[in-house]
Amino acid sequence: LSHQSDSRRQQELQAGLDRLRMKHTRVPQIIAQERTRILEKWSYWIVRELASTRDFRLEAEWIAERLGQKISIAEAQEAIDLLLELKFVVLGPDGHYGPGEALVSSSDEKTCQLVQGLHRQLIELSLHSLARDPVAEREFGAVTVALSKSKLPKAKELMKRFRREFHQLMSEDDALGEEVYQLNLAFFPLSIPVKRKSK
Repeated sequence: LSHQSDSRRQQELQAGLDRLRMKHTRVPQIIAQERTRILEKWSYWIVRELASTRDFRLEAEWIAERLGQKISIAEAQEAIDLLLELKFVVLGPDGHYGPGEALVSSSDEKTCQLVQGLHRQLIELSLHSLARDPVAEREFGAVTVALSKSKLPKAKELMKRFRREFHQLMSEDDALGEEVYQLNLAFFPLSIPVKRKSK
């Protein structure tokens, strides 16, 4: 029994290393128009990342359970079918399924309804986490600041740089991803200019 356990562990390690090699040979890509359906539902986006974990199984029941029953088995199967069709999940040289790209993103400042809808869904997920997940497993923070509008481009650039560096640092050399986490960043105006009434 111990030998079987060691053998399975070795297979998981090898599969993880193979996925890591695949990961670093892929170049980040902008999502092509014909593949933007991945933005329609948060479950598509998250299942793609779940494919990076060491114990990933391309099985709808397993995926639904791994996501804490946030989606049904039928919805998990729908995600599988779409990700395979659009090649966001592919069969690797090790015989295991994994993400087709190291990182996918929409173009900067893209305001299409699909992207806005995905952001709304991810924000809703964060609210569920705030109410449900223990503090030790999540991090929420906020900063409210008065600033000159001339600094807005700099603020946005700092956030974009942080997002890129965070993703790179958290995912590099990690062939054995265990859980999927979501980082949401938001920076938005709370005050608006008031037009002075003419006398």
